[in-house]
Amino acid sequence: VDKGNEALMNSITSTAEAYKTPANQNYKQKAEEANRLAQEFQAYVEGMRTKLFEAAKGPSKYDPTIPKDMKNKDLTTRMFVKEKLGDEIEAKINEYRKKFLDLTENDPKVKIPLEVEAVPQNSKSKTWVEYKFKQMPVAALFPMMGKLQSDAKSSATAVMNWSAEKMNAQAIVFDAFQPAFSAEKSYVIAGEKFSADIFLSAFSTTADNVSISVNGSGLPLKDGIAHFEQTASGLGEK
Repeated sequence: VDKGNEALMNSITSTAEAYKTPANQNYKQKAEEANRLAQEFQAYVEGMRTKLFEAAKGPSKYDPTIPKDMKNKDLTTRMFVKEKLGDEIEAKINEYRKKFLDLTENDPKVKIPLEVEAVPQNSKSKTWVEYKFKQMPVAALFPMMGKLQSDAKSSATAVMNWSAEKMNAQAIVFDAFQPAFSAEKSYVIAGEKFSADIFLSAFSTTADNVSISVNGSGLPLKDGIAHFEQTASGLGEK
C-alpha cells in the first residue's frame, strides 16, 4: 500500500505540474492532505499500541517484540472499556473518516475503509467498544490496531484515486486531430522506392506545457505544431 500510494502521489504531482490549473492544484492538495491524515492517524494508533505494550509488562524474556502479559483480558477491559480509551479510539475513527470523506466532497462513489463497523446482531456486546475490547486478550488487540492503521492508508488511497480521476478527466483531453505525413526521404531518384508513414496525430488545445526548439531556439506553436525553415548553407550534418 505504501509503495502504491507513493507512486500514485508522484503521478498526481506530475500531472499538476504539467497542467497548472487551479483545479489541479486543488486536487493535488487534497491528495497530499489525505496522506498527511493517514500518517497522523497511524501515529495515534501506534501510541495506543505502545501504551498497551507497556501496560502488559513490557518486552517478553523470549521475544522483545511481544509483551509478557499477552493473555490478560482484564487489562484490556480496564484500559479500553472502563478507562474509556476505546471510546477515544472510536471518536478518532469517526473524526478521520469524516475528514477523508470531506476531501472527496462526500462523493458517494468513494469507499473509505476506515470506519466503525456495526456490531453483529448475534453479539452480546451493546457497543462497538465492548465488541472490540471487552475481555479481549492483549494478543488480539495488536492485529486489530494494525488493521486500523492499514485502513487509514487505504483511505488515503481512495482519496488519491478520486483526485487522480478528477484531474485526468479535465486535464489531458486530446480534442483536435490532424493527418500527418512522414517520408523517409524528401526526394527519390528514378528506380528508387518512395516510402512514407501516414497517420492521425492528436493534440490538446488546452495544454500549455508543450514547447519545441531547434538548436536551443524556441519555435512558435500553432495547433500543436511548430514550423521550422532554414536556408541550406555549407556541407555536413545540421
